[in-house]
Amino acid sequence: MPLSAEPQLFVADLAASLRFSARLGFAEAFGWGDPAFSAQVARDGARERDALAAVISLDDPWPLVAEFAAAGLAFRQAPRDEARGARTFLLEDPDGDLILFAGRGRE
Repeated sequence: MPLSAEPQLFVADLAASLRFSARLGFAEAFGWGDPAFSAQVARDGARERDALAAVISLDDPWPLVAEFAAAGLAFRQAPRDEARGARTFLLEDPDGDLILFAGRGRE
């Protein structure tokens, strides 16, 4: 059961959205297009090395590992237990968008 998600949002005015994000303490990490049609914001250095299209938070992502492997999906980042106790894995969709699945690790 997903606990939260961080999807990309489509906005009518990217510049206005970036100004609003700046008021919340976020800065533009990078943008795509000329003129820009998409951007990612970050705060306090919190962002991924590669752009994530979505973050799916789960209580335990491990049940999905077997399901996705059985469906023949290739993992961009193999399932692993992170140093701080989280369990994560990454999938890449056909367009190269990255989807992070994350949840609690072993207790």
